[in-house]
Amino acid sequence: MNVAMTKHLMLKDLYLHRYPILGLALALPVAGIAPALFGGETMWRQMGLTILNNSLIYLIFFLPIATIIMERRNHTLPFVMSLPVSYKEYTAAKLIGSLVVFGITCLLAVLALPAIVARSEQLARGVWPVLAVIIGVYVVLFVVTLGICLVTESFFWTMVLGLLSVVFAFLVFPLLESIPPHLIEHWTSERIVWDGEVIVVLGIEVLVSMAVIAGTFALQKRKKDFL
Repeated sequence: MNVAMTKHLMLKDLYLHRYPILGLALALPVAGIAPALFGGETMWRQMGLTILNNSLIYLIFFLPIATIIMERRNHTLPFVMSLPVSYKEYTAAKLIGSLVVFGITCLLAVLALPAIVARSEQLARGVWPVLAVIIGVYVVLFVVTLGICLVTESFFWTMVLGLLSVVFAFLVFPLLESIPPHLIEHWTSERIVWDGEVIVVLGIEVLVSMAVIAGTFALQKRKKDFL
């Protein structure tokens, strides 16, 4: 695989979509700063969580559509594929570039969360394992959406997966009520406990993400024509 070409394709996507990415980079710290500056008021805490949720959902929609679907619709894909690039470089550039942006966004979200947790009367450091599982679900949804978008190049199926992410965002807090009681007890504790259930779920999320990435490469290899 041509590493230099993969790098150039990644940088091309990042440059073309630099403004939305920079906007998220500025919005996510606000999610943590607002509760820290204005106290533990419910309104500010909810505003912070809303910014975090919407930022992750936006990327699940935006990155696959902007970097893959619109490249075909704007007829720039023939130019890209006219370069000395194979399915490996093209697929790797789209996957790695998008995952790097989404990973940085998740990292910024993690950096913003302590201010929200610290100002909450219902939450403490013990809630971190559950938050890790929730962020992991967003990562899985993003990887699946990205993989489906690459393989099908379908705006419809990309939107379907993106809408599932919106549904998850609305259901995340009701779903927390089904968490085992012994995990909920840790939420108000200053001690972080990584229970066996949490480790298993995180492991499943990692395996699913890796399987989707491997499956995407395998299906892309079977394509006869990218144009």
